[in-house]
Amino acid sequence: MNRFYKGYDSIAASPEFKSRMVRTLQNETKEEAPRAALRLPIKRRTLAILIAAVIMVLAIGTAAAVGIAVSTPGKMKEASEERLHETEDERYRDARALAEQIVDTTMYDTPIEGSAEVGDLKLSLVSLMNDPQDLWIDFKLESETTGVVLTFDRAFLEGDPPAKEEIMNGYETFCAIGTDARDFRLTYEGVDYTPYSKPDFPIGAGIGEHGNLTMMFKTLPDVLKNGAELTLSGTLYRCDRDGNSLGEIGSFSIPFRYEETEAMREARIEAETQKILEYGRENDEFRHELVADLPDEAIEIHQDFGDVVIDDITAGEDGLLLGVRYRTEQNMLADRQMLTFFMNGYYVQSAIYGMTEEQQEDGTWIMTLLMHLPYYADRAFITDTLTVACERAERSAESDRDVDANGNVYDRVFPPVDEVHFVFRYDRKTGAVTLPQSDAERDAWFEKPRLATSFDDPVMSFEDRGKAIDVKDVSDEQNGSTVTIKRVQFLENGTMRIYYKADHLAAEGISWETRPEVYINGVKAERYRIKDMYGEQRDYRVSDEAIRDMLDAYSMERNRWDNGEWELVSPMRLDMYDGPITFEVKDWALYDLNKQGERVLIGTFSFTFTVDPANAYEANGWLTYQ
Repeated sequence: MNRFYKGYDSIAASPEFKSRMVRTLQNETKEEAPRAALRLPIKRRTLAILIAAVIMVLAIGTAAAVGIAVSTPGKMKEASEERLHETEDERYRDARALAEQIVDTTMYDTPIEGSAEVGDLKLSLVSLMNDPQDLWIDFKLESETTGVVLTFDRAFLEGDPPAKEEIMNGYETFCAIGTDARDFRLTYEGVDYTPYSKPDFPIGAGIGEHGNLTMMFKTLPDVLKNGAELTLSGTLYRCDRDGNSLGEIGSFSIPFRYEETEAMREARIEAETQKILEYGRENDEFRHELVADLPDEAIEIHQDFGDVVIDDITAGEDGLLLGVRYRTEQNMLADRQMLTFFMNGYYVQSAIYGMTEEQQEDGTWIMTLLMHLPYYADRAFITDTLTVACERAERSAESDRDVDANGNVYDRVFPPVDEVHFVFRYDRKTGAVTLPQSDAERDAWFEKPRLATSFDDPVMSFEDRGKAIDVKDVSDEQNGSTVTIKRVQFLENGTMRIYYKADHLAAEGISWETRPEVYINGVKAERYRIKDMYGEQRDYRVSDEAIRDMLDAYSMERNRWDNGEWELVSPMRLDMYDGPITFEVKDWALYDLNKQGERVLIGTFSFTFTVDPANAYEANGWLTYQ
C-alpha cells in the first residue's frame, strides 16, 4: 500500500541530438580535429589547466560545453572530507533543514481519539492519515472472548496452519472485521463514505502498522481541513469458526476530530532530525571510504538533455562511474528523473556513490550525483569494448489496470517510453571513451535489451523481470528439520535468488540471519549488497523485541516453517551460460529458537544440484514458495 505522496513534475523532454567536433583551446587558431577516443583527464582544482587543455565539446541542445574545474569523483571526495570535519552545530543545522523538507513533503499518521463498546468487543481509534488520494484510519478491536480475523477466506486461513490452530482453539466465536468493514461509514461534512475494496478482493479492512487494523477511504474530495469533525460508524457481526453468521454483535458510532498542530510538526521535525543525525554518524565514514580511492581524473563528455546533464566518465574497479547533474524543484530526486542504463544490451542497476546539492537563485536545486554502473557480469566474462546506453524513460511500477471508486475496472494510460538519449563506448584496455557523431550512429550502437524474459509490458520495471528454474528432489534432513531447495531465479538486474523451505521450526525468520557460500560452475557468486552512498545493506538479524513477541504469540513447538531466499550476484547472466548450470551451496548454518528465546543450531546444510536453462520460465518479482 502506498501511503506517501510525492508531487513531483516530470522533467522536460530533451532536445534533439547534436554532434560537435573536438576543438583546441590553446593559444592556437581553433581547428576542427578528427573524432578521436576521449582520454583527456579532468583533475581537481585545475581550472587553469582546463583552459589550456583539449576539451571534447559534444553537447545536446547547447551551444557549447563548459569545462568543469573539479571532476565528479573529486567533488564527492571534497564533500565527504568536509562532512567529516563538520561541527555538531553544523550537522544539526543541515539535518534539521533536510528534516523540515521531509516533514513538509510526507504524509504522517495523526493521532485521533474515540472508542465504543460493541457487545464484548472494544473498538478504539488510533490514527488517521489523509493525502490527496487516500484516507486511512487505523484502529484496534479487542476482546477476551471473541476472536478477530480479517476474513474466513481459505487462502488466508490455510497460509499458516499453526497460527490458524492457535486462533481457532482460543475462541469459539469470531468477528470477521474485513467483511464487516464494508458496511462501515465515514461521515464528513454530511456525506457518507465507504471503505475501499476491489471487486475481486472484497475486504474493507486490513492489517496496519503495529498490529492495528486499517481501512482506506478513496472517494473523499480533498485533503481534510484542519480541525475537521468526522464520525465513524458501522455494525459488527459474530461468526462461527466456519464463517457462518451468528447475528449482530452490535452497532457503534464514534465522533472524532482531526487536528494537526504546530507542536506535532515540530515533534516530527525533531524526530526526523535525530534519525538523520544517527544515520549520518554511522554513514559518513562509509561514504568517505567509498570514494577515497577513486581516481581524481575523469573524462569530460558534457551530455546535456533538458534538466539532466552527464558531465564525465570514470572507470572503477567493478564498473563505470558517471557524473550526473539534475535540476529539481526540491533537494531530493523524483523517481521519474532517474535514468535507465544498459551495458552491451544488458540492464544494469545503477547505484549512487555520492551526492551534493546546491540551491539556485530561482529556488531550484542542482543535485550532482556520482552514479555507479556495475559491469553486467564478472570481469572475466565481459568484452573488452563496452557499449553503454542511457535511456531516460518515464516508467511507472503501478499496474496498467485500476478500479475506480464505484468498482469499475479501467485501463490506466501511461506515457510512452522515451527513446535512447545517449550512447558511448568504453575500451577497458585503453581507457578510451568514444561517442557517436550522429543520430544514425547513436542508434546503430544501441543494442536492444537482452531481456531474459519476453514481457511485453513497458511499464514493468527491469528489477521485476526475470526467469526461474524449478529444482526437484534436492533436500536434506538434520535433527528433525528438512531444508528443500525450491527454485533458482535470474533477474534482469544481474542478481540471482535461490529459494528454499525449512520445516519443523519453532520460529520463522531466524534462518534469514545466515547465508551460505554459493559456487556456480565452480565460480563463487558474490553476496548481493547495495554498496552506495546510503550505506551497505546490513545482514538481517531478528531483534530482541521480535523474539519477545514470538515467545508471547507462539507455542514454540517445532510445528512452523520458513520460506526464504539467498540473494546473490551470478558471475554471468542466464543467457550467457552454455548448457546446464551446477550449483554448490556450502555450509549453511540453520538456527532456530528454543522456548527461552535462545538461538540453537539445527544443523549445517550443503547441497549440489544442476539446472538446465532450457527449462526456465518467466517469473517476475518475488516468487511464491509453493
